[in-house]
Amino acid sequence: MPKVTVGGQAVLEGLMIRSPETIAVAVRRTDGSIGLFKRSLTYRESCPVAADIPFVRGITAVFSALKIGYQALDYSFQIAKNDMTDAYKKLDTTHSNNFKPESLLNTIAVLTIVMVGTAIFIVMPYFILHLIHPEYNAAFFLPQVLESGIRMVMLAAYIFLLSCIPEVERVFQYHGAEHKVVHTHEKGLKLSVHNVRMCSKYHSRCGTMFLVFAALVTVIIFSLIPANMPLTHQVMIRILLLPIITGLSFEVFRHIDRIPLWILQPILAPGRLFQLLTTREPTDEQLETAIYAIRASLDPGVTLADYSGKDNPYAG
Repeated sequence: MPKVTVGGQAVLEGLMIRSPETIAVAVRRTDGSIGLFKRSLTYRESCPVAADIPFVRGITAVFSALKIGYQALDYSFQIAKNDMTDAYKKLDTTHSNNFKPESLLNTIAVLTIVMVGTAIFIVMPYFILHLIHPEYNAAFFLPQVLESGIRMVMLAAYIFLLSCIPEVERVFQYHGAEHKVVHTHEKGLKLSVHNVRMCSKYHSRCGTMFLVFAALVTVIIFSLIPANMPLTHQVMIRILLLPIITGLSFEVFRHIDRIPLWILQPILAPGRLFQLLTTREPTDEQLETAIYAIRASLDPGVTLADYSGKDNPYAG
């Protein structure tokens, strides 16, 4: 694996790639060109204060990833909105900096996403299980497994319903393109459409896998909650434990390559099933967009904000 580790996220008609120093968002426009937003990570983003503090660094890393991911999604949304109105202006071809993300709005949006996600996927499964069997806490460990199972079923149903929307289906194709281009980079292969096409659309360091790890950690942590607690206390303590679950899941997930294969395979299996829902085979055009994103993130010289589709150096 190369020394430079990269990750990414699919957005509307494109994807974001994050390297240790730079993020790049490549978005395919309706005229076939590629819009590129690129910026260096701030010192706080690349070297957070809590980077060396176990468990705490997981919370800051997840929150930072959500903020950057929302910014990338916002950029792709602005491109899509401008394309629909046929009123967009070409971005600056040197710095691609006409897009100005609002930090405060970014933070508010991420906090809203976290609160809504907490309410739906952390608290609601407990209420559902409590309605089915009010005395379920009398047992040990099994109720937490059932609660986690309800949580994963809810998430799978949510993703499946989203996939029925054509625009989201294309986002899932770009998610597959992201995994393929990261695999190509990790193998040290030339970044060409042919090479990227040959790589797998599944990746063990995907956010989907992180959710599976978090679900397993949730079972263990929630099993430690005293069964005789009142309903309101049960809900509140689940919310308060969320940062601990996030931090612990992050610590396990960041050492995924060191976990013995015989332990890792059963854990990866449900994650791969979820990736069946969140990834699709991308088109060559989408792979091309993914290549531009990763090249722009890794290479300071790649600053093209528009691409006409002619003389493509990565098509070989």
